[in-house]
Amino acid sequence: MPRCRPASTKRRSNFPPDFTSRLDAFRAAIRHRADKAPTARLEVPSPEILYSTANDKSQIAFARLSEVLRHWTDEIGEDNLVQSGVPRFAVRPFLVQSADVADADHRDASLWAKILPVLMLIWALTGAFYPAVDLCAGEKERGTLETLLCSPAARSEIVVGKLATIMLFSILTAVLNLLSIGLTGWMVVAELPGFGLPSPLAIAVVLVALVPISALFSALCLALAAFARSTKEGQYYLMPLLLVTMPLVILPMSPGWS
Repeated sequence: MPRCRPASTKRRSNFPPDFTSRLDAFRAAIRHRADKAPTARLEVPSPEILYSTANDKSQIAFARLSEVLRHWTDEIGEDNLVQSGVPRFAVRPFLVQSADVADADHRDASLWAKILPVLMLIWALTGAFYPAVDLCAGEKERGTLETLLCSPAARSEIVVGKLATIMLFSILTAVLNLLSIGLTGWMVVAELPGFGLPSPLAIAVVLVALVPISALFSALCLALAAFARSTKEGQYYLMPLLLVTMPLVILPMSPGWS
């Protein structure tokens, strides 16, 4: 069989010049395997596919050509078995059967257990960061922080008030985003077979867990925003906080943690 050369030199299938003759000799030896003399092992050269990983079209052509050659090799192998008097199913005497024993409720719970914590963590963080920057760095820019410190309120009361305000915004941001995506997802998921919405109990557990998560992120954002001298400087602190938070976001999606 001659060498196959497609139009592009970045992807082609290279067959050795004597591939056809050696393959025919191999199949002829199989047909005469019943002779007394043992059949010598004949090596059939393997075709080579040349492609480039730097070219997307070359990789697509490689995948398609590999699939075609794999089916062709399987057909030749099955034909060799038939010519040798061996049934085709001798290569695969049995097939491994699989069955999913999880019911629909457990499958849905496993999926939502990976999605909901990630969304709640991100929303709680973003919902707490910007109010914290505005309540600390923003008051420094507006000149209202000195007036607030001169008020009869104690320093601890001021900090607790700011923290409670940031927590409120964090919780509201997460809940409103959850409702918005929930309504949108309900219209999409309702059309998909075998995929259900999270149970009311799961939503309640997520909302209860949202309170300590919002408190944690609110305290971190308030502490970082207190160091910022301007709103623009405070926004620069979002990226380090995201880098610290991303492992917590990825953790629920890791196998064995949910």
